[in-house]
Amino acid sequence: MNHLVLFYTSSLFDATRLHSTDSVRIEVVRTSKELLESASAATVCVIDLSDEASLGLIEELRRRCSGQLIGYGPHVMGERLKQAKDLGLDQVLARSRFFGSLGPNHWVFAAIENNADRAANE
Repeated sequence: MNHLVLFYTSSLFDATRLHSTDSVRIEVVRTSKELLESASAATVCVIDLSDEASLGLIEELRRRCSGQLIGYGPHVMGERLKQAKDLGLDQVLARSRFFGSLGPNHWVFAAIENNADRAANE
């Protein structure tokens, strides 16, 4: 099964750090319009919470995406990270943890597995 992962970021550096595999296609989206238009087809959506518009997108994204929602941002934005979790993200990680030693693909693959487990239990 092929999985679509939407990666919402304006950072060119961050955009190069998630990698597609045979079964997972990473699509970098740079605008909220692109993100929301494609969300229903996504298995996982990853959101860069350092983007000013990110918090305003979460509730609508939750309605459109039945998959896992992962957010990451600078640890110094602790209040924003907490707000993102409260608004409905499944996982919220400090940027250093998301891109850390396990690498961002680890979090994406774990979210895909969580989706499969959730679907099997429904």
